[in-house]
Amino acid sequence: MAHFVSPADAKVWQQARDATKAFRNKDALDLYQKLVKKNPQHGVLWYELGSSAKKMLDNVQASRAFRKARQYFDGNGKLAAYIAHGFASITMLDESQECFRTALKHDPSSLESLYSLIKSYEKSGKIDEARAYLEPFLQTQASDEHVMHLDAYLDYRGGNLERAESGIRAVIEKQPQNPQVLSTSHYILADILDKTERYDEAITCLQQYKLPVLQTEKMQNTLISYDLGVAERSKLFDSFSTALIEQWQRAADLSSDKEKQMTFLGGHPRSGTTLLERVLDSHPDITAFDEPDAFNKTADSFLRKFGPDHRGVATLPDYYRQQLFWQLGGEKPAKVIIDKNPSLTACLHSWLRVFPGMKTIIALRHPLDVMVSTYFLNVATNSLSCNFLSFERICKHYRDMMEIWIRLRDMGGFSWIESRYEDTVQDIHKEGARVTEFLGLTWDPSQAEFHTKKQQTHVGAPTYHDVTKPLHQKSVQRWMSYEKYLAPSIEEMKPFIREFGYE
Repeated sequence: MAHFVSPADAKVWQQARDATKAFRNKDALDLYQKLVKKNPQHGVLWYELGSSAKKMLDNVQASRAFRKARQYFDGNGKLAAYIAHGFASITMLDESQECFRTALKHDPSSLESLYSLIKSYEKSGKIDEARAYLEPFLQTQASDEHVMHLDAYLDYRGGNLERAESGIRAVIEKQPQNPQVLSTSHYILADILDKTERYDEAITCLQQYKLPVLQTEKMQNTLISYDLGVAERSKLFDSFSTALIEQWQRAADLSSDKEKQMTFLGGHPRSGTTLLERVLDSHPDITAFDEPDAFNKTADSFLRKFGPDHRGVATLPDYYRQQLFWQLGGEKPAKVIIDKNPSLTACLHSWLRVFPGMKTIIALRHPLDVMVSTYFLNVATNSLSCNFLSFERICKHYRDMMEIWIRLRDMGGFSWIESRYEDTVQDIHKEGARVTEFLGLTWDPSQAEFHTKKQQTHVGAPTYHDVTKPLHQKSVQRWMSYEKYLAPSIEEMKPFIREFGYE
C-alpha cells in the first residue's frame, strides 16, 4: 500500500528537495533524517535520503537508506529502478541487479530497466543471464531500438561479429532517438570494422557520429572552458619547484594508517593503465582501485576550495581512504594501495600535496597508438572526453596531460617510475616484476594469471572486458593502419615519441 505524509511533513519534504536543488546537501540530509523517523515505511523518502547521503559522501548511510527504500517500494516499478541506480552509484552491483529485476517484475514494459539490467549483467560477465532476460522482449518488441541494440550488443560481446554487424547497422538505419543507443551503436560498428581490417570504413563510421557532436555550440563551449582550465593550470605550475615538492613529500603522515604505501597509477587514457592495474592487483599484498571517484570527492574538491596550505589538508588521507575502501566493505590487509586514475594525471600535483611519501607509476604507450585507441574509446562525453571527438583534439589533450607529467618528473622530489605497455605485453614477468619491486614487493606468480582471477574491486574503465583476456600484441603499432588520418598530428607528437623512446 502507498504511504502518505501529513501536510506538515509534506512541507518539510519540499524544503528538503529545495535544499537539494540549491546544493545545500547537509541541510537536505538533516531534513530527510527527520522525515524518515516520522514516516519509517515511506520508500520514496528513504530513496531520497540515500541520494542525499551519497552526495555527502556517506556511503554507509546511503546503502542503509537504499535498502530501506527497497523494503518499502510498495510495488512501484519506477521507484525500484531508481533504487537500482542508487545502488549502482555506490558500486553495490548485486543489489542493483536485484532491484532492476524487481523493477521489471512490476513494470514488465520498462525498456529503460531492461537496458540497465542487461548492461549491468554484461559488465559482470553474466552474458547468459542477460540473454535470458532479453529473450521475451525479442518475441514481443523486436523492432524497438533498445531491444535491437541490446540483441546486437550481446552478439558483439559474445564474439558473433557477423550477426552483431548486421544488427547494429539495422539500429543505425532506424536513426535511434536514445543518445546512448546512437553513440554506442556507432562505436560497436567501428570496432567490428577495425577488427575485420576495414579501416577506412571504421573511421568513416565514427566521423559520422563524432563530427556533428563536435560542431554543436554546447560542445564548442565545453572545449573553450577546458582550454581555459589548461592555461590556468600551466600558470600554476610556473610557481612549482623541486624544493616545494620535496617539502610536501617530507611532511608528516598524519593518517591513521601509516603502514600502507599509497600509489597513484596514471598516464594518458588508453596507455595500458587498466592492464597494469590488474597485474598489480593480483599480488596478495596489493589492493588496486580502478578509477574510483574518492579523490575527486574528497581531496581535489577541498584543495580547489581552500588551497594547499589549509590545515585541513592533514585530514584528507583518512577521509579519502574511508571513501575508497567503501566499495570493498572495509579496510583490507594490503601493504600497498593503488589508485589507478589516468584522467587525474593532470592533478598529480594535488596527489603529491595530500599524500606524503606517495609513489607514482606512469603508464606509457606509443603516442600514436594512444591517439587511435582513444578515438575508438566508447565513453560518455564530458568536460574531459569532449577532446576525444577528433584526432586534432586528442593530440592537444595528450600534449596537455603529458607535458604536466614531464614537468613534474623533471622537477623531481618524489618517487616515480614509467612503465611501457609494449614491454608488459612482450614480457609480463620482466616488466611486472620491475614495477612490483618499485613498490617494495616481490613478483608473485599469480600476477601473470591476472585475467583468470575474479576481480577484487569494481572496474570502472570502459575497457573493463579486456582485462579478462590473455595478453596479446594485436594493439601494438595499431596506428600504422590509420597513418593517413594521423598525418596532421604526427609532427606535433614527435617530441613525445622521442621523449618516451618510441623513435
